[in-house]
Amino acid sequence: MGTMKPLALFILILCTIQPNNANDLLKKACIQTPFYTDCIRYLKSYANIDNSNLNEYVVLMFNIMKTEATATSTKIDKLLAGKSIPRASRAYSSLVICAKLYEEIATSDAVRPMESLIRGDPDIAIVAGKDVAGKAMQCENNFDGRGFGKTPITVENNNMNHIGAIAAGIAELLRYG
Repeated sequence: MGTMKPLALFILILCTIQPNNANDLLKKACIQTPFYTDCIRYLKSYANIDNSNLNEYVVLMFNIMKTEATATSTKIDKLLAGKSIPRASRAYSSLVICAKLYEEIATSDAVRPMESLIRGDPDIAIVAGKDVAGKAMQCENNFDGRGFGKTPITVENNNMNHIGAIAAGIAELLRYG
């Protein structure tokens, strides 16, 4: 009977250290995207992520996309209304182009995939995610063709590029899952 206690303790320990399947799903989904660390960070920012599935991960990424695009649109509007960027400059005209791109992201690209995801069709989400990543790059490259790192909204463009690529990457998993 004395040997039963260690055996019972061993079994109890084994039962309590089983892997968290939800956490495994999150990691498996994010490893399939080009920005693993950002994927984990974005999705973990939601409280109930542990009870989610792949479809919900994609929906969350599009919600994040809409929120970030709206915030970037607000920043662009403030930059355009301010006096720090001359109206006749290339930077100003680039911001005008970016304003249109971010408006499209917030009102169409981030919203359009939701219906198709509800129907179980990830194709529109894949295309929309890739389009958004491309629009962020287009916005960034409009500024004198200097590329990432030298514009008033580089951080936002970089983040949106990652969000779009992550959303598309996870949606790809739905296509084959």
